[in-house]
Amino acid sequence: MVMAFASSFGNCSSNFAEAKAALFGVQWYITNGFSNIILECDSLLIINMLNGYSKPPWHLLEIVLKTKNYINMANVIIQHGFREVNQVADALAKWSIENPDHVFTSVNTLSQGANWDHTGDLMQMASLRHKHRKNRFL
Repeated sequence: MVMAFASSFGNCSSNFAEAKAALFGVQWYITNGFSNIILECDSLLIINMLNGYSKPPWHLLEIVLKTKNYINMANVIIQHGFREVNQVADALAKWSIENPDHVFTSVNTLSQGANWDHTGDLMQMASLRHKHRKNRFL
């Protein structure tokens, strides 16, 4: 792991949060001297906007254009990461709700939930999502 981060973008859509996260990540890596970057995003909509396959809506246009400018400064590969294998990012997103913005540069400093998920990823353990159903009484 080189870097992970948790940041609260306030009350916004998931697409806005994905776009802001892509911008933050690419900007951080380029600012810190990295030139070969893999940007993995679980939103195909954002990936298609960054690759130029679809036009961003007006509220995402500035973020997408800034991200594209950074992408053009380095060798960036943009790829889709399925939500089922995105447990570390989910854990950091949940953690950021109650904690201030933070950049992690070591696995040892990750939040407890994210560290657990990262260890599972390294061990190539399957991760499953499940949906809790509410009891419905008539």
